[in-house]
This record gives sequence, structure tokens and C-alpha cells, in this order.
Amino acid sequence: MKALVTGATGFIGSHLVNSLLNKGFDVTITARESSNTACLPCDRIKINYCDICLPELLHGELADIEYIFHLAGLTKTRDPRKFMKVNAEATARLLALCAKECKNLKRFVYVGSLAAIGPSHGTPLTEDTQPAPITDYGMSKLEGEKFTRTFMNMIPVTIIHPPAVFGPGERDLFIYFKMINRRIKPYVGNPDRKIALVYIKDLTDLLLHVIKKDEAIGKTYFVAVEPIPTLRYFADTIAEASGKKCFTVHVPGSFLYPAAIMNAISSFFTGKPPVINFQKIRELLSEWDYSSDKVKRELDFKPQYSLKDGVKETWDWYKKNGWL
Repeated sequence: MKALVTGATGFIGSHLVNSLLNKGFDVTITARESSNTACLPCDRIKINYCDICLPELLHGELADIEYIFHLAGLTKTRDPRKFMKVNAEATARLLALCAKECKNLKRFVYVGSLAAIGPSHGTPLTEDTQPAPITDYGMSKLEGEKFTRTFMNMIPVTIIHPPAVFGPGERDLFIYFKMINRRIKPYVGNPDRKIALVYIKDLTDLLLHVIKKDEAIGKTYFVAVEPIPTLRYFADTIAEASGKKCFTVHVPGSFLYPAAIMNAISSFFTGKPPVINFQKIRELLSEWDYSSDKVKRELDFKPQYSLKDGVKETWDWYKKNGWL
């Protein structure tokens, strides 16, 4: 079984590569020359050094590939136009190359983002929800999905839209673990808004599950831990895993805007993409309620990790590896 993974050096991609290897797959990845591959077992995989914006460089490499997992994408940039170039246009070019050169392709799995659908606004999001992204990143991921759909009559495609993913090695939600390790339990904005999450092992299990299901071809699926937690419950669960008594700090959402301004100024002088901006704040403060009923009903797939189990395993990994 031969698989190609784009975005393999990222958090989700590195976990997926290891899961594929454990299942006996022959794994090829794409990576830029500058990519850090330290998180990957490089002696067990083939690396094609290829900028995802130039998938044509894979010419002649796809004939025997049976499964493609397209995870590569841009999440931060100083130039919003790059979101479309990387997340949408590059996806279209990769699909066109696959349609032309993949002779044995059994599945192309496009890993999108809940950001492409937009906040829930009091009603749980489903695969039939009309997309309404609120960030440039979300709009670019939606365009990537649209391009993917145009190839469904030529390529066996499955689309997965995960929410925020947590687990060993994750860096964005790590800030909550880090602050709680310092005995500060932060509630940013409304602590009772729902935030859809999925544990990394459940997500990689789903990616491996859908390629075995012909009924998943041409379909889109959501997956998340259930019940969907609130921000309060997520922070409380981390505090419980830490075993520490924490001081609760309520941070009004409006306090984030000065931080975004300072971050923009810093980005201007350093040339690095801002970690937080006004769009990101709006996304952060929104509610993300989410239904996984379709994947359970059609594919008989249910996440195995509760939030508590996933958080505890993640906390232990951070401690063991010196992150905390």
C-alpha cells in the first residue's frame, strides 16, 4: 500500500505518517528543502522535496501511489493573498496532476478545516451547513474544498473537516496547558461558548478509516469529541489533569485587540507572520458547535477518546518531553 502525505512535517501530518507506517504503508511525503523533518522517521519514508505550490515537480512520482492525504496548507502569513495561492490554487494544481498521472489511485483525502464552514451561531454545524467563513484562511480552505469537488468525477475523493485538533506535540492550544502549569486557568471571552475539538489519534484513525470505505467516496465528514465541550470545561479538564490548584482569570475578549495591534507592529519589524490579528480574534471568540452524527451513521466511526482521556495523555506527553 503506497501513500503520499502532503504537509507531513506539520502536527497532524507527522502523526498520520506514523499511523500509516504502523499499518504497513509505504509512505512518501512532500516537504520544502527548509522544512524541519525532525518529527518524522526519515529512515522509513521517502521524501520528495517539493514546494506544494509547485506540485508539477512531482511529475513521474505518482503513478504507483494508491492513497493521497492532502494536508499541506498555510495558516499564518503577512500577505492574505498567499492563503489562496497555497490553500486553494496549489490544491487545484495537485488535483489536476493526480487526475493526469495517478494510475492506481484509490482515494484522495482532502483535509480541510472547520474554519471553512464558519461559526455555529447557536446551531450545531453539519456537513449540510451553508459555509460562511469569517477569515481569509477559512475562505481559502473553502476554495480548496470547492476545487476538490470539481475533480470528484475524475478522482475518488473524501473530504474531512476537523475542528481544532489537540494532542502530543500540538502548539496552538498548548498555551492553555502552559498557563495552567503556571496555576493560571484562563477564560477568554465567554467561557460557556462551545469549542469543537478532536484528539489527534481519533482524527488519524478516521483518515485511515475512510480510505477503506467506498461509501465515503464523494462525501464530506466532520468528527469531534463528544459532547462538544465549552471553553470552561476544556480549561477545567486541563487543570484536573495537571493536579494543580489554579487561579481563574477571566479575560474580556476586548482585551485581545490591543495585543493584536502590538503583534501587527512586531510583525512589521520582524517580518514574521502575526500570531494573532483581528480576524483570528473574531474566530477565537466565536462559538463552534459541531455534529459528528453523519460519520457515525454512514461509516460506523466514533471517536474513542473522551476529552479527559485525550487531555490527560497530552498533558503527560508535554511533561515527559519537557514542554512544561
